[in-house]
Amino acid sequence: TAHHSPQRNEWIRSVAQVRCAIHELCHVLGMRHCPYYQCLMNATRSDVREHDARPSELCPVCARKLQLSLGFRFMDWFVALARAWGGAGLESERAAARARAWGAAGRLASDSVPQ
Repeated sequence: TAHHSPQRNEWIRSVAQVRCAIHELCHVLGMRHCPYYQCLMNATRSDVREHDARPSELCPVCARKLQLSLGFRFMDWFVALARAWGGAGLESERAAARARAWGAAGRLASDSVPQ
């Protein structure tokens, strides 16, 4: 396992807490656990490692459910996620959200997707 600084460990715990909060909020919005893909809405046991390993994003099925529930544009959603992850110093999460924003835009328009 990788050894991280205390500050990095705190970020990792914070991200896991945000994932858990978003997962529970999706339940409040009527979403159930996802059996289809690697997804933020996957069910986990009480094992902390499972919760910490939960993906940061919804799968396409669950993202569509959330979009229908809240009425947002996917590109706007992923641009906001990229900015949030980048602001938290989580480069791999930022890059993944940025790539999804490109896909949602249907083109590689780097001027419309945050660096």
